[in-house]
Amino acid sequence: MNLKWNMLGNIDGPTNPSFNRGYFTAIMEPYALKEQLEKVLTSTQKLFPEVLSKVKKLNNQITDDDNCIVFYREVENKIK
Repeated sequence: MNLKWNMLGNIDGPTNPSFNRGYFTAIMEPYALKEQLEKVLTSTQKLFPEVLSKVKKLNNQITDDDNCIVFYREVENKIK
């Protein structure tokens, strides 16, 4: 599966996400996430101000000593 996360500047998502019981779970190594965020910050792509703010904040918070970063969210069902 090849995910792109538009909430973080359209970065590449993790390679092994899990969808279970209506929830999405993914784990990323901090260096891999930081590398993706830095690509977004140095690119020429236009981002909404709120997305740029999230990317900058998260990038500044990640350090080399961090543990894996877990993303967990309820999946929205938009089928009607």
